[in-house]
Amino acid sequence: MPVDIRLTYEDYCRLPNDGKRYEIIEGELFVTPSPFRPHQRAVTRLTRHLSTFVEENGLGEVFVAPFDVVFSRFDVVEPDLLYVSKGRLALLTEKTCRALRTWLWKSFLPRQPKRTGQSS
Repeated sequence: MPVDIRLTYEDYCRLPNDGKRYEIIEGELFVTPSPFRPHQRAVTRLTRHLSTFVEENGLGEVFVAPFDVVFSRFDVVEPDLLYVSKGRLALLTEKTCRALRTWLWKSFLPRQPKRTGQSS
């Protein structure tokens, strides 16, 4: 009988808070070190402009990492930037966004280390 060894959101919640970004995609763990300064600068600028626009127009809410987005038991990501429209605010909990579709922004700037998969 096959054994399912995919990691779950429950496993994700037990990972250490050590400054690395952990994500589980299709049950596989991915680990990314803290981003470089150009990455953080880009995320900060985009967040500032998007937040201002969203707030001024009453369109919803904008969040920056760390904020978990749970697509399924086996899919949990931590986007750099998350926009949740006013009509989908019910998807938010204090700790996560439970989402089928949401606007996520993941920055991949030059010299940014690529994420590496780790087997469980």
